[in-house]
Amino acid sequence: MKKILAASLSVGALLAAAPVAAASPGSVDLLYVTMLEEYGIYIGSPSATIKAGQALCSALDRGADLEDVAEVVFDNTRLAPRKAGQFIGFTIGAYCPEYRNMLA
Repeated sequence: MKKILAASLSVGALLAAAPVAAASPGSVDLLYVTMLEEYGIYIGSPSATIKAGQALCSALDRGADLEDVAEVVFDNTRLAPRKAGQFIGFTIGAYCPEYRNMLA
């Protein structure tokens, strides 16, 4: 599973590297949820999805490494490894781009 998740995180890195236009916080949330839905990634309601993304970034802020975050995402969302990796990539791109280097 680690190899699949690592490959998925690489895909997530490509997605997170895409430039994001400056936007208001509400529009970032809307874009984030919309992008996840377009990739078939469903965490729950839009507000639950946004909270999950923000929690992921908070974990990184507290010093969690990417492997730990990926394991929590995988265990708590029941997403397939590829989808979990994409979720992490989109989340970092939307809410905590300062961690993009962790995806490389």
